[in-house]
Amino acid sequence: MVAWRALIKHPSTLPDDEILVLASRARQAGGTVIIGRELGRRRLPAIVLDDAYMRIVVSQERLGRSEAESLMLSLRETPGLRSTLSKIAGANGAKTAGHLNELRIAGAGAANGFAVRGIGVPFNDKLKRAPTDIDLLMGLRGRTLAVEAKDYRPNTPIPLDVFRADMDSLVQYRKFYPVDRVIPVFTVTNKPNDAAVARLLEQAAQQRGVELVYGNPEEQVYLMRVLVDVYRAQKP
Repeated sequence: MVAWRALIKHPSTLPDDEILVLASRARQAGGTVIIGRELGRRRLPAIVLDDAYMRIVVSQERLGRSEAESLMLSLRETPGLRSTLSKIAGANGAKTAGHLNELRIAGAGAANGFAVRGIGVPFNDKLKRAPTDIDLLMGLRGRTLAVEAKDYRPNTPIPLDVFRADMDSLVQYRKFYPVDRVIPVFTVTNKPNDAAVARLLEQAAQQRGVELVYGNPEEQVYLMRVLVDVYRAQKP
């Protein structure tokens, strides 16, 4: 069985051998940009493009077949899915890990009742000079969770200035969209081993009213469900 065979049934799905060619090209510098242009010119349906990018990532062994099937079922045609998969498929290993983390949180959210409204949603926070985005927007029980997700190992130095700036972006999002009843959530896969750094991170979140969550994607989503219940109890 070919692991990267089509995940959907559609007459326009790309053949397996083309997926291999695209996967190899994506690993080259600038390759994902070229692929995006080539596929864009074909005017393929959105679902077929999602399928192609998911299969590219599978053929690169960055996702397993079963996980890809689950993600495709729960997230297909989600805004930002295709661009996230494109970043995962690219040559930058650090970006691959970070965007895989976002994708898995989105998948865990969808599997646990959240409506995943977007991955990597562009957002002008009026604070940063460069364009920025919200890693994940997920809805549950009348609340919108605006999530900034970080995938750091326990011993990796934490860029606190960057983390604080990203928390500020979450606060701005809540300010700009009050009708969405936003809960700003900053997630880190592993709590820093340095207790002093962990305290500074927690203080930064508390000062801004941002919820700080640690854990793998499934643990994060469980804690986010708890947060929704807590907020609903405080302000139904």
